[in-house]
Amino acid sequence: MLQDICCEALAYKKKEDVIFKNLTRIHYTIFEGGAQDIEPVASAVEKLILALDIINDIQDNDNEDAPWSKIESSQSLNVALWFLTASMQEILKTGFSNTGIALSCLYGNLNASIEGQYLDLHNCYNTEEEYLEICNKKSGSLVAMSCLVGTALATSECK
Repeated sequence: MLQDICCEALAYKKKEDVIFKNLTRIHYTIFEGGAQDIEPVASAVEKLILALDIINDIQDNDNEDAPWSKIESSQSLNVALWFLTASMQEILKTGFSNTGIALSCLYGNLNASIEGQYLDLHNCYNTEEEYLEICNKKSGSLVAMSCLVGTALATSECK
């Protein structure tokens, strides 16, 4: 049953733009990544974003159309955790020599995004500037993460 809902979630996600996957792929190419195939990493990044989308929808309770919204939130959380761990495992299995650097970029930006989500859920803003800073942490760090993972795999640098 977990496999079925994960397949449904992937199919649902494929209907959307795969911006994060594309950012990883583009940055690997721009920084002249080697002959190694970046596609498994780019797909893993998109799965990580799917995990975060599921968690966000559970927290906000605002996406009735998603397959994970049609099951108990406790089970949706399991689906998100599966995608989260599967994405990390897929990146580790790629065999890039600098996977550790890429994962360090990923984890740092993922933590910033989680902090932004935390602040957003607690309405920790009083001004437009504060709200934009939360958005930068919550969403901007995921954009940066996607770019930096591709860059790190091409250059061994996380900047």
